Amino acid sequence: MRQEETIKYLGIIIDKRLNFNAHIDYTTGKCIKLIHALSKSAKVNWGIRHDVLRMIYFGAILPILSYGAQVWVDSLQRKGNALKLRRIEILTNIKIAKAYRTTSHEAPCVLTGIAVVIIELENTARLYHITRGKNQDGLYDAPMNDRRWPHLANVIELKNKRDDMHFNLYIYMDGSKNEKDWDPWSQYLSTAP
Repeated sequence: MRQEETIKYLGIIIDKRLNFNAHIDYTTGKCIKLIHALSKSAKVNWGIRHDVLRMIYFGAILPILSYGAQVWVDSLQRKGNALKLRRIEILTNIKIAKAYRTTSHEAPCVLTGIAVVIIELENTARLYHITRGKNQDGLYDAPMNDRRWPHLANVIELKNKRDDMHFNLYIYMDGSKNEKDWDPWSQYLSTAP
């Protein structure tokens, strides 16, 4: 019986060291095949328009890359894994901007206006952890029983009114926000017949 190096569970490839290198290789390979299939029809002078390519990026490529990012996003701290995702980013931005492949990496990023892939993946993981998982303290959110909610009478501090306390309330209906801008004649002008 042979021992396996990796296992695929719910679409995420887990290796024996839990560094998710195999998963990143698999997803980037899948995206590269998709990008090369699109590149046949997305040439510099003709083919699919850039807005359609952008829609394909956000609808197909980014979801493939971000699947399960909550689990493996910490593995992007390794330089090799980050470079693999950067290659996907360069290929897609060049195709969307319809630039030549010798163009620098920064220029198509600016032209397309697409955020860096690593930042997108970190935001996806952060959003997941905020809404369904751990917060910054490492604690899980749990619904609070309504019996444990503090009563408003215990939370709000009420002060007794004293006779020497006077409060003036000024309401400016003419659109001005303070006494300097207030025009006393504006109330007569606005109510003209």
